[in-house]
Amino acid sequence: MLLERIQPYLQNPYLLSGFALVVAYWLTTRFCPIIIKICHSKKLLDDPNGRSAHKSSVPTYGGVAMFLAFAVVFLVVTVLAGLTAAAMAKALVLLAALTVLFFLGMKDDMIGLHPRKKFIAQFITAALVIFLADVRIDSLGGIFGIQQLPYAVSVAFSFFVYMLISNAYNLIDGIDGLAGAVSTLVGLFFAACFLWEGQLALALPAILMAGVSLGFLRFNLSKKNRLFMGDSGSLFMGFLMGFLAIAFLQTVGATGTFATAHPPVLVLAVLSYPLLDTLRVFSIRIANGRSPFSADKNHMHHRLLQKGFSHAQATLLIVLANMAVIGLSWGSQTLSITLQCVIVVAVGTLFYMAPVFLLPTQTQRLRKKVLVHNPDFASHPGTKANRKVAMANLLEGYKPEEMKQLLKSSNKVSSQNSRKKEKEVAGIEG
Repeated sequence: MLLERIQPYLQNPYLLSGFALVVAYWLTTRFCPIIIKICHSKKLLDDPNGRSAHKSSVPTYGGVAMFLAFAVVFLVVTVLAGLTAAAMAKALVLLAALTVLFFLGMKDDMIGLHPRKKFIAQFITAALVIFLADVRIDSLGGIFGIQQLPYAVSVAFSFFVYMLISNAYNLIDGIDGLAGAVSTLVGLFFAACFLWEGQLALALPAILMAGVSLGFLRFNLSKKNRLFMGDSGSLFMGFLMGFLAIAFLQTVGATGTFATAHPPVLVLAVLSYPLLDTLRVFSIRIANGRSPFSADKNHMHHRLLQKGFSHAQATLLIVLANMAVIGLSWGSQTLSITLQCVIVVAVGTLFYMAPVFLLPTQTQRLRKKVLVHNPDFASHPGTKANRKVAMANLLEGYKPEEMKQLLKSSNKVSSQNSRKKEKEVAGIEG
């Protein structure tokens, strides 16, 4: 009944997209607590190990909640949108590909899968959308002088890009909040572009990706009810991200407003963090004589954690850098596309690495706070500069946890001294 009442309003593509975003978010937040409860009862938890960024066991099937919400709302809104038969067929092909990857990811979360089997499944799902939906890269837009691609080259390159983006997204799912925040940003960007150009059939999966990501983030960043995405989420979300990027190049990037903005470079900027981080990590591993697929903690988000930032802080820094790279791409579209591509890759890498090199470490920040608040600093003999050097040397061997305790004690002493002075002043005035 409610749906019948609001259906006339949902003929507007912007209202329908807003409806899809809200419902996808709401459903995800309803499904996540159920998944958490089932995971705890069935002991389906991710236990910490040497490479983990968490210290306690956490449910790891957040992708189940995300996929269920995505699939339900996707089927409803595509019907409400009144898509053409061709557009509906493409939507169903996409949903079929995502469903295959979702179940593959669930199996990987349960018993683990050999990487070769994942690649085969990704290859099959890429074949579905390339051959049945014809969503492929047919032009490079002039990068290095390359325009239209022959059909065979287009198909082969599209396979590579689908698998590259899918696996790059999977690799950034290493700290709380990051994968969900990046997919939210990417989904909102592509949804806005598709809506601007009247491509509602493509805007809907993009806005749904943002909606389920936002709903998942509420639990992924929670301290009490934390939930991981798992491969059940990262595999289908990464593939969806690749689909949206290639569809953007093939449609609005080819003939719409964004055709003059060097669309291949704009897409590179939007997906810059997972792509550049994967390129950087693979290069380091190969240079060290290791397999590019061997696991380590050398990702840029891991470097930020080692710097002392929290998961939320590291995620925020990366998302802000990603937005800056998008702005750089948009603002440099008057340059030649090849030069713009080189600038986006080079400067984008600097944007992501800047916090690692420019911001102080957790130890340095704590040391500064202790020097300011510790009463021993003020009472230390000698000049202010000498006192600062002496206290800094004294703190040299302290670990962050020890300095936090020292800072807590110093704040307690300072608070007691303040209350004592207030009483003395009150006594004098009395």
